[in-house]
Parts: sequence; C-alpha cells; structure tokens
Amino acid sequence: MPAAIACVMTDIVKSRTIQNCLKAQIGDKADRTYTEKIYSPCRKRFLDFLEKHKGKLHDDVGDQLAAYFDYAQDALQFAVDLQRKMQVSPIAVPEDAGCPYLQLRAAVGFGTIEAAAYHRPGEYRVSSYSDLARVLAVAWPEQILVTAEVLKRAGTVGDAIRIHRWDDILLPKESEKITLLEVLWDGRNPRKPKSSSDAAEPITKPAPVLCQNAVMGLAKGDSTASPPAAPPGGIMRRDVIVALLTSSVTLAVTEVYKTVKGLIQDVPTSTDRALL
Repeated sequence: MPAAIACVMTDIVKSRTIQNCLKAQIGDKADRTYTEKIYSPCRKRFLDFLEKHKGKLHDDVGDQLAAYFDYAQDALQFAVDLQRKMQVSPIAVPEDAGCPYLQLRAAVGFGTIEAAAYHRPGEYRVSSYSDLARVLAVAWPEQILVTAEVLKRAGTVGDAIRIHRWDDILLPKESEKITLLEVLWDGRNPRKPKSSSDAAEPITKPAPVLCQNAVMGLAKGDSTASPPAAPPGGIMRRDVIVALLTSSVTLAVTEVYKTVKGLIQDVPTSTDRALL
C-alpha cells in the first residue's frame, strides 16, 4: 500500500562550472579534488542532517540528492538546517566559479511511495521525485521552494522562518501554472523563482555567416544563375543584399539599394566590386 511522504531534493549550484575551473587549475586531479574537497563534505552534511531529522536517503544522481520523510515538518526543518549550515560553515570553491562558496538549491514536495520502495530506498523509481525535480529547476541558489501541500501538513514553522507565496509559476515541461511557497530563513528576502526558460540550459547560437558562394556569384556578375544553397547558418543572396544595405554607412539608403539592384541585374562595375 502506498505511503504518504514528504520529499526533499537538493542540487549543487554551478557544479559543472566548478569542475571546469578545477580542471583549468589542476588538470587531471580535478575529479578527485572535486569529490574529496567539495562533493563528499556536502554529501556528509546532507546525511548528518538526514539522520537528525529522521529522514531516509532515496537516491543520489550526479550532484543531486533526494530524501524522504514521514512528516512534512521534519522535511522542512531539514532543508532549512542544511542551507544554514552551508552558509555559516562554507565549503570553498574556486574563485572563478562565480559563487562565493558551495551553494545548494532545495525543493520540498509531497507524494506517495510504494511500501517496497519505502523500505528499500533507491531500488525503485518514485514518480514524486520527477515532479519535484521541475520545482528544483526554477529555484535560485540557497533558495528553498515548497509546494502548498507541504506547508499545509507541516503546520507551524519556526520563528526565524517566514513564507512568501508565488503564484502563476510555470515549471519546465508543464503547461499549467502553479503556486509555490518560498521559505525565507534568517531574514532572507523573497526572490521570484526562475521562469521555465531560465531554468533550461542556455543554447549558444552561432553567429550568422554570409554564404561565400553567393557572394562570389555576385562578384562575378552571374545574375542568371540560381542562388546556391546556403550552408548551415549561412545567408542567401537576398540576405546579402540586406547586409549590404545596412552596412554601407557612407551612402544613403536609396543609393545603396540602386547599387545592389544593379549588381543583380548587370555585370558589376569597378565601383560595385569595391562595395562588395
């Protein structure tokens, strides 16, 4: 029979950046140093507070750690105590990593777990963590985000803890917006969770490149030939014309248009070649 549980997930902020900085500094010793000096101390703190608050480790994948608790208040207090510890007793990271010390983001949710998975942590997949991972994805460094059900079941929170409500939050891979609650510990100010687009991995697009064949065709005065296919990221002949129009700052727009139009219809003059 499924059991109701409070789930907690944490993730190391900028873990990939930290590892890349270590590789630049110490080469092939980076993985060992990251494990021994950064990840393992963080994991030990997680496990120590887990034992204190009577939680169970469900899984650890990459730099994420997942646990579950019988009571929502224990899960909430666990997340706060862990974040406090990470701040007051910081774990050092390379200066170029972009964060002052090792930081975590945390999410607390509510779900169910089958009896077999409850008694044998990590052996079975629990769908509640897949849902909670989407909440974790929109959390900022040192932020704790919780679902409304968790706060309802947790009851009274500590004196040093405040709750801020965020409505209309769209999670990654979801179409409906939800309400999330931010746990403000030790005087922290509220910060609206990331948008789903911010939570995704940034995609760097290559800068547009003029199609070399198209430019060469114009330079040779081959106005009758069909435009050659542009390579990936390339620009066809029409875009070459637009590029010329916008880049010829020494001529009026109308004069540039007439010049480029002449390049397409007639054999270019020496002046036209100079423009190209």
